[in-house]
Amino acid sequence: MTAFRLGKDLFLRSIDALTPAEATAWDDLQATHPGVQQAFLSRAYVTAVAQTGRKVVVLVAYSAQAPAFFLPLQRQAGWLGWCGLHEPAGD
Repeated sequence: MTAFRLGKDLFLRSIDALTPAEATAWDDLQATHPGVQQAFLSRAYVTAVAQTGRKVVVLVAYSAQAPAFFLPLQRQAGWLGWCGLHEPAGD
């Protein structure tokens, strides 16, 4: 899966399918908002998790045609993942 539209302004994308505008917006959001400056929410960390072989997806929400929200997730291990349940990336 590379991208899946969940609604008018909500997308589920694999980490490697983020658009350049989304990647830049994620980095800018991290740099300018203290509430999201945790390492586990950074694009660099999530990319590193994906490079370990975990299937990482990102929920991307748009506001006024611009990316405004990013939630990185990975499929849970075992039968919970088989049922489609996800957990925070790197958990």
